[in-house]
Amino acid sequence: MASVVIAEDNNSIAQLLVKLCESNNLTVLDVVSSGGSLVSSYMANLPDIIVLDISLEGLDGITAIEILHQQGFIPEIIVVSGSQDLQTIISTINTLQTGYFISKPFHELEFNLAVERAINRLNNRHNASTNEILIKDKGLIRVSKIHENQIVYVKREAYHTKIHMVGGRINETTSKLEELAVQSEQLFSPYQSYLVNKQYIQNYEREKFKVRGYFLRLVNTKETIPISRDKLKKLKAEFQQRKLC
Repeated sequence: MASVVIAEDNNSIAQLLVKLCESNNLTVLDVVSSGGSLVSSYMANLPDIIVLDISLEGLDGITAIEILHQQGFIPEIIVVSGSQDLQTIISTINTLQTGYFISKPFHELEFNLAVERAINRLNNRHNASTNEILIKDKGLIRVSKIHENQIVYVKREAYHTKIHMVGGRINETTSKLEELAVQSEQLFSPYQSYLVNKQYIQNYEREKFKVRGYFLRLVNTKETIPISRDKLKKLKAEFQQRKLC
């Protein structure tokens, strides 16, 4: 049976979430109302799942989860928030590494489905390994492997391709963008000459001096990545579907 800690500062909603969790056969280990208490409770209880409101007392929910990530903990997270803003949803999904964002007020079936998917992901973790991408080393007749979650974005240059990694490291390769993209569902081509890792997309913005220009902001880098209107439309639809799922 999976376990859960609930982080919600509204007492009536917190009690509703307790009932919903128990009806889904989750063991409720703790209910907290602040981000600081969430960090402490997680360290003490090590639950499988966190049901999280973003706006908590003191430390906010996103910052609390970032602290846990920095400590090496990656729990399954179901976000239950009052926000309806798409950019906030996209940013939260990627920052917290979750695909479960439920907007208040929510239906019981939405919550039940999010729990089911979270439990399925927990079960799959034991058998799933991080996807590795094969790249051709620049200047060498050999092939190397890179974990896809270490790739932030990829840019094609004149004579080679640069893979920008978490932490700022850059790998140069003679692999084509198409050869890399076909190996990972996480790598997305927003514009010619670029691939981005969808899990690191923070938000999108309109370019000031272009009527139809947009760009992506990514976590782990100050670089902004251009994105076409058609690709932005597809990306927004995908994140909206992730919210509903």
